[in-house]
Amino acid sequence: MIETHLDQLRTTLEQATGLPENTKAELLELVAALRTETSPQAAEAGAPGTTETSTAGISGLMASVETLEVSHPEIAALINQVAITLSRMGI
Repeated sequence: MIETHLDQLRTTLEQATGLPENTKAELLELVAALRTETSPQAAEAGAPGTTETSTAGISGLMASVETLEVSHPEIAALINQVAITLSRMGI
């Protein structure tokens, strides 16, 4: 399920227009990192470095989201509204 969402996110980012190329590349790298972190191998008990990698990935993702919010406030607001609507639907 997570892999499907990551695939959809990657596809959306790849097709996005109006995003600066460096921002798009950074977000795609973070999606790739999330895919690695959520792989079954990383989820195994005692997987070395998983906590540190997760923390770094989350920090990087948050920084990218903040950059997106500043540079494209309308897109960020739309994404937020979609997330809220999906949340209310229980998705």
